Amino acid sequence: MRRFIKYLTFASCWVIASAVMPSARMAASDLRVFDAVGQEIDVLLEHAAVVMQVSNLWVDVVITEGGFFESGQETLTFYYNSNNCSGTRYMLANSMTRHGVRFSNSIYYPAGTATTFVPGTYRRSTDGFVCNTTFNPSSNSFAEASSFAMSHWVPPFIISR
Repeated sequence: MRRFIKYLTFASCWVIASAVMPSARMAASDLRVFDAVGQEIDVLLEHAAVVMQVSNLWVDVVITEGGFFESGQETLTFYYNSNNCSGTRYMLANSMTRHGVRFSNSIYYPAGTATTFVPGTYRRSTDGFVCNTTFNPSSNSFAEASSFAMSHWVPPFIISR
């Protein structure tokens, strides 16, 4: 039996609430996210993120009841080891899960083995992907950028046990 949880909007943030929740300390891993036609997306990670397995990686993606975050609500950034935004595109890969970002109809995420380096340049969706060369980069963990299509999930999304 599924127990559905309602979304409430509060100060432009999504908050999860339900009359059937026994306590506010319910394990997030007990909750699953499904699309409008009952296809399971994966496990609810926290208030507004789902974690899904992509190959051998766990990728977290920000969601709302209406679907994955729209392009522009979250910044997609590609880092480069070059001084002119050429070569391999990298994304930050400095957590246990790899953070995925929706852009257009795809989810972009850092794939493969993370390496530590100081990036030379970057491109950011909020800047129209113009090559940025003036910034104070620091050493961080990066992995090559990859993506997958997200067109087979149908909003609105629901949460269930």
